[in-house]
Amino acid sequence: MSAKKTKGKKKTKKPQAPFDPNLVQEQLLLYGLGEDTSRGERLRKVLTEIEMPWRDLGPEDLYRKVGTLAGLKEPPAPERKPPEEAPETELMLMCGVGDERMDVLFDALRKAGLQIGHKASLTEHNRKWTLMALREEISGEHRVVEAYMDLNRLANSAMGLINGAGGDSEKIIALRNAVAEAVRVMNQEEPSETELTEAAGALKKQYLETAGLTEITGRAVLDLKKKENDLWDLSVLIKDAEGEPEYEYSWNSGETGPALTGLSREELITKIVTVRARNGWGSLEAQLQVPEEPRVTVRQELDRLEIEWRLQHADVNRPGVEHYCVDVYKDGKSHVGSMRFGPETDSAALDDLEKSGEYTLKVWAVNPAGRSDKAVKTLKIGD
Repeated sequence: MSAKKTKGKKKTKKPQAPFDPNLVQEQLLLYGLGEDTSRGERLRKVLTEIEMPWRDLGPEDLYRKVGTLAGLKEPPAPERKPPEEAPETELMLMCGVGDERMDVLFDALRKAGLQIGHKASLTEHNRKWTLMALREEISGEHRVVEAYMDLNRLANSAMGLINGAGGDSEKIIALRNAVAEAVRVMNQEEPSETELTEAAGALKKQYLETAGLTEITGRAVLDLKKKENDLWDLSVLIKDAEGEPEYEYSWNSGETGPALTGLSREELITKIVTVRARNGWGSLEAQLQVPEEPRVTVRQELDRLEIEWRLQHADVNRPGVEHYCVDVYKDGKSHVGSMRFGPETDSAALDDLEKSGEYTLKVWAVNPAGRSDKAVKTLKIGD
């Protein structure tokens, strides 16, 4: 007698709950904004003030999935070695940051004069991407969005001119046709950066001709003067401009006019000025810059290290170096000491070092706007 086969009940798969980015733990994932970078240090001050947690990512994370980095359970990406030359692009990935907290973050960044161009929020779509894929997508998307916004602003200005015109002159008709072409390009499903840029060039030429405007030219140059009690005056000059336009000045902190007075040293880097001409098109922008990262070379002679760095010269809106700093660490964590040198010094020596071990040197420059990125050199002494 044979046993009767019975069919088991078919297991039903539970529907997966839709992804809710707001249920992810709030944090910012930062790439290219480490504590040794000047902008990374400034960003940390902002995030500390608004009590928003962050975590640094490095080249070893480039081929890991974004969702995994954010703490989600994702199937692992195929293992790959970090690239030999890791990209230097800054990236800020916002995980679990709700609308209100995002407003707080962006307002704090604006007040600090800190613009992070490459940023994104964690989504159902990008959680399965690697960090490298997200970085490449953001870089390309950022350029397209900027080109789209430029064209859209230009089209709106042109429509304002058309609507205010008293008739259909030859120039107005040509301008209307240029606007129609711009709108056609913008309404495409995925307009390319080239298409948007070319449409903007054609529209701008027709708009300026019709409006009788000229594009603003020259450079906005910030002039810095130290007063008493370590306070500073900051003013903007327009150099190499064509003609003699009448300018309007607006600062990101709300002030107007060509000069700010009585600023603290900490405020200098936060100030961004935008300059427009009353009868012109476009704008100029200026912000003080910290020094460039020093170029450092290190030579070893027995128990002595010779450090040399290349002096950074003053540039437009980059004040001259006030001093250089050198920090020395042993075996990655033990702080051996710090040194400070005047702006004309370009070398230093470390004597009487232990005859074995790993030393890390960090060298940076300081000007009134702040400190540069730190140049980091690591070398072993002995076996």
